[in-house]
Amino acid sequence: VTLGINGLPHAQDMLTVHQAKGRGYAINSEEELDVMASVAVATGVVLDPVYSGKAFYGLQREIKENPQEWEGQRILFLHTGGLLGMYDKCGQLQELMANQGPRFPYGHLFAEEQEQK
Repeated sequence: VTLGINGLPHAQDMLTVHQAKGRGYAINSEEELDVMASVAVATGVVLDPVYSGKAFYGLQREIKENPQEWEGQRILFLHTGGLLGMYDKCGQLQELMANQGPRFPYGHLFAEEQEQK
């Protein structure tokens, strides 16, 4: 690590950029959409399918493929917004979310509500 102003590390030594565009702009694989649905179900954080979702999928893939490089590292993932990109994927995501249901820790609350209707 190269030290710069006031003995702090240079930004380029702290930043890693990975390519995560996948098939192309706003074109998603089922695997990418499944990861986005899993994150939403597990955390309540919705990732858009154009930017943040692809970036998170790429990060997760990189960590799985090279775990030794990430061991003991602190990771800051920036959610860049872009939720308007969700509209184009509503049908695909709705199906994936339905399939994710049992892993959702509060799913039973919604199931009871549906039964009452």
